[in-house]
Amino acid sequence: VLIMQMSPELRSEYFALATTRRQAGIACEVYLEDRKVDKQIKYFTRKRIPYAVFLDQKRKERGVCTVRALNGNESEVPLTSLAEHVRT
Repeated sequence: VLIMQMSPELRSEYFALATTRRQAGIACEVYLEDRKVDKQIKYFTRKRIPYAVFLDQKRKERGVCTVRALNGNESEVPLTSLAEHVRT
């Protein structure tokens, strides 16, 4: 799982998400560079990471994130169900 950096202000939230995914036994990394989303997506595709997680302030306030699978399918997932979603 790659957690995309949508907003530098949410960096601590991204690290918390990564930590909980790792504790659940899911390989996870946070994209650390402050780059445009299209560059991050190219990295996700090139590295063949199964899932990318998009979390911005609006999604955080709603308690959801968007998960994009490597095959291009996207779905909005409650943050509380993220681990279960990326295991399937």
